[in-house]
Amino acid sequence: MLLTGFEPFAGDQTNPSGDAVVRLGAAWNGPARLVTAVLPVDFARAGAELIELVATHRPDVVIATGLAGGRDAITPERIAVNLRDARIPDNAGHQPVDTASIPGAPLAYASSLPVKAIATEIAASGIPASVSLSA
Repeated sequence: MLLTGFEPFAGDQTNPSGDAVVRLGAAWNGPARLVTAVLPVDFARAGAELIELVATHRPDVVIATGLAGGRDAITPERIAVNLRDARIPDNAGHQPVDTASIPGAPLAYASSLPVKAIATEIAASGIPASVSLSA
């Protein structure tokens, strides 16, 4: 299993996604092998690093987490949109507008995971959660 988060950005000192990945990696004692990584907030590097991690570790499951500013809950994504449209520059100063994440690929991908059930289970544990249609 591969679990990723992101480094801090936009002047913040921390990023909860990266912090959670580090903490879970340190505490993990589950039956599956867990590989964790904190990715750079850099449109030119993050995707390549994720692809390299998948090629190197060949995980059965990839869980990619990130921070969605203004949300006060964990929000599993139902749809991945193949679009880079940055509201602010990344840590390297890149600010893509209306560009495909993967040129020539479909505009969107639906999750094969039971995201509604996942959000329900998270909420049942006392952590605010709801389904997001896209990041």
